[in-house]
Formats: sequence, structure tokens, C-alpha cells
Amino acid sequence: MPYDVELPDETRREMMVLSWIYRAYHSKGDRNRVESVIGETIDEVTGLVKSEADLKPANQAIRGRDYVKAAMIDPEEMALARLERNEHDGSTPALCYVKALTIMVKRPDPLRPEVMKEEQHGYYPTNERGRAEEEASYIQRNNPGWMTNIRTMQGREALTPTEAEAVGDLKHLFSQTLHQFAERGWVEMEPSCIFDPLGPADLPTRGHDYKRGVDDKGTVFAARFTDEGIDEALRRIHGDPYWSQPGPFSSLEAQTTDVRARAVSANPWANALYRKEQTRQ
Repeated sequence: MPYDVELPDETRREMMVLSWIYRAYHSKGDRNRVESVIGETIDEVTGLVKSEADLKPANQAIRGRDYVKAAMIDPEEMALARLERNEHDGSTPALCYVKALTIMVKRPDPLRPEVMKEEQHGYYPTNERGRAEEEASYIQRNNPGWMTNIRTMQGREALTPTEAEAVGDLKHLFSQTLHQFAERGWVEMEPSCIFDPLGPADLPTRGHDYKRGVDDKGTVFAARFTDEGIDEALRRIHGDPYWSQPGPFSSLEAQTTDVRARAVSANPWANALYRKEQTRQ
């Protein structure tokens, strides 16, 4: 496979998922407020709240069994969180946090000149912003009626073709693991919370496929852990010197070096939590 990583075998994938359950069960849980707003309580750089005051009191957190059962399992999200990129600056962010640049071009639609059509042009690593700006300027000079700007992509849309292939492979493998868990009663193939909004009848959220959490090809895209699955994780992972390790609480650990550097001024509170964790390692 072109992506330079060894994908986990069946036994390791099973332990990964059980470990996730165990660590989520023993974590600080969810203290986020429903009314959190980007720019007010959440900063745009890190995506984290700005202070302790922006969280619910610790005694109101959703924790333990309730926290695990409220989580929706998505094999693609699991793959994005497990695979990493070796960045130019030496950092190794999880693929869910990686970034890239692209040029967004607005130009008149050839069939309807009065309508401006937006298109994406090119893919540039974040350390090649100069090359992206040169290309954007070239496009602008040669097409006076067009408008260009540089946009930063993150996560799934910022993957290279080889990274996307690796995510697809690992997503498939995690889907197989979840099917095995379902056969044992550890997972239910349905979202943890059914969202059924008012709207067109053909919305995916109104379909049977969404409610059962599996598409026509058998790929899992929404599942939830059962009490039996939680009990199995607590039994199997407790005391294991490797799989029971709590891991970092701050998501800054998995992000890029430039985000962590910008967090110093953009989110001093989250940066302090991250630094405190670093001293414990």
C-alpha cells in the first residue's frame, strides 16, 4: 500500500476499540455547553473553549457509562484519528487535524454568465503558501473577471490521495470489527441518537439506512456501544499496562505544531492544559 503505515490486524483493532471504550468511561467526560459559540466561548484556532468558565461544572459532566453510550461510532472518524501524517515541521498530527491549502476561484458560469461559479483549484501543503499565492495571482492576472482566494482545508478534505486510500482501507477494517462486535452484542448498528428533522422526505436522516447505521454494502457509518460492550471493555482492559493508559486529555496533543504555537496567544487556557500534560509524560 502506498501509504507508509502498517494497518492493525484483527486482534489489535479489537483492543483499540475496547481501549477506547475503557478510556472514555474513565475520562473527564463531556462538559461542553450546548450554547458554545465560535468566537465567543470557542476560539477558531484550536476549536476548544477559552476558559474553565465556558464549561459546565465538573459535577454536571456526562461521564462513565452515559458518556460512552452517547457516543456515535463512525469507522471513518476512527481511522482519521488513528492514522498520522509526518509533517514538514517534524510534527505528526492525526489525519483528522491535518491541513492543506487550495485556491478557490469564482468565475462566470459559461452557460449562465450572470451567475458566478465557485471552483477549487490545486492542492498545496501548508508550507507552500507562497507557491499557492503565486498561482492565485497568475489566475487573477489572466482572468480579470475572476476572483481568487486561498482557503485552508482540514481533515478529510485535506488528505492526499494516498492518505485517503489508507483511511478507506482502515475504515473498512474497523467496520469489520464493529460487525464482529455486533454479533457478540457489544454494539448496536444504529446511531446513539436518532435525528429526524422536518424536511424533504429524501433527506438521509429520514431514511431506514441511517436508522440502522449500515449502508447497502454493509459498511458501518453509525453505531453505538451497548452495556455488554462496556462491561467487556472494563473487564479486558483494566490493569493492562498498555491499553489502559489514559492518554492526553487536550486535543492539542494531536494537532499540528503551528496550531499549538498559535494556541499560546489564541487560547492560553487550553495551552496551559497541554503544557501541564507534557510535564507528566
